[in-house]
Order: sequence, then structure tokens, then C-alpha cells
Amino acid sequence: MHCDACQADLRHAPHLKRDSRAVELQKRLEGALENKLFWDVPVRTSLDFFDLIHDCTRALGTRYERNKAFRTAICELAGGSPDWIFPTEYYPQMETMECLYRHQLMAFAARILANWPWTFIACATRADFSTGYIFRDWKPTSSEFRRVAETFLAYKT
Repeated sequence: MHCDACQADLRHAPHLKRDSRAVELQKRLEGALENKLFWDVPVRTSLDFFDLIHDCTRALGTRYERNKAFRTAICELAGGSPDWIFPTEYYPQMETMECLYRHQLMAFAARILANWPWTFIACATRADFSTGYIFRDWKPTSSEFRRVAETFLAYKT
């Protein structure tokens, strides 16, 4: 088994600590591919579920102070490590992240999806998110993400 990017032999890679909630989310993602339970998230199809996860990770994965505050709020309210997400100035898109950082990002996403949308709303409010702030650089692909943001965070625009 080799890395697609660098062809390194993955059998010799160091073993990293797994986050149990990220592992649970992985199981949900696999189930979503088979159109099974999407957690308690009101979506109709697996594509809708994946769009919601993608939008959640976009809200999580930037270097801006409010996004850091969002991740800190998730750690405080839903558990997790504030050391997650690599401490650099550069935050690549989730699709190009190294495995460890992608796992950490999914661990955050799992925490806000497990009690959707209430944990997301509480953490976003604590981080001073608004629809204007969240959607300033991108538009959501998930109608559920847009609905929640516009319903509960629009008062700050």
C-alpha cells in the first residue's frame, strides 16, 4: 500500500492516535454511501449529507481568528483537543490536507454533526459567526447548512 501523492510505503508510516468520533463519522460516511442513516441530520440523500459535511469543514478550516474561536468553542462544548489543526499560516483545502490534519478536521465535524444543528449554532454564536462572515468567501453547497446559518446566524449580518 502506497501514498498516491509521494509513493511512500504506508506500511512503514507511524501509527497515529485516532479520534473515536472521527472514526464514527467515517462509519456514517460509509453508511451514507449505501443510503443508510445520515445521523440525525435532516437530509434526503447521501449527496446532501456529503455537501453538509463539506460546508462544515469549510467553516472549520481557515486561519482567521473567528474560525479559530469556532474550533476552540467546539473543544470546550463538545470535547476535543485545541491543538488540532496544524499551527501554520497556510490552511489548504480539505481535499489536499495531509491525512493527520484531515482526520482532525473530521473529528471537529463529527462533534458538530452529532447534535446537528445545536452544537454548530452554539459554537458559531460563541465565535461571533454570522451569515455575512461565513459566506464572505464561499457559498454553501448544502441547503441544510444554508438554512441553519440563515435561520440562526442571520441576526448578526
